[in-house]
Amino acid sequence: MCSVLSDPKNWLDLTSKEEQSDGEIDEASLPQPHPPDLSLLERDLQKFVSRNLDVIERGLKADPGFQLEEYIIDVGRIDLLCKDAEGNWVVIELKADWAGDDAVGQILGYMNWVKENLPNGSTVRGIIVCKNTTGRVKAAIKWVPRLSVRRFNLSFKIEEMS
Repeated sequence: MCSVLSDPKNWLDLTSKEEQSDGEIDEASLPQPHPPDLSLLERDLQKFVSRNLDVIERGLKADPGFQLEEYIIDVGRIDLLCKDAEGNWVVIELKADWAGDDAVGQILGYMNWVKENLPNGSTVRGIIVCKNTTGRVKAAIKWVPRLSVRRFNLSFKIEEMS
């Protein structure tokens, strides 16, 4: 191991490329920004949806006795826990990109926990909100009538003001 660390060929000089002779930084040599991390996008999605529950379903609202976002239970963290217009529990699982088989297993576990642990939990429903999903997930939700998938689409437009 010592021979690997002591060999100069195994080291990179990070300062020589960033600084030019006049002391200014060569911007081309700086690390370029990476696309946003999916967990960051999921948190942003969570914040937006929690403040605008009607974009998922009209009448969804927070229950004053329970935390809306990141409700921690012994089987994980429910992204959003709310009630529908009829007062039934709704578990919302957010995926910043694709929802796969794991999302179905995850939300079904949360729904079962709500059913067994919260008052009037027997009528719990689940909604997966994602950018897209697989055919197998689409087939699976047909089998579970209290589970649905909603697709979100982001758009951002800048227009010249007149």
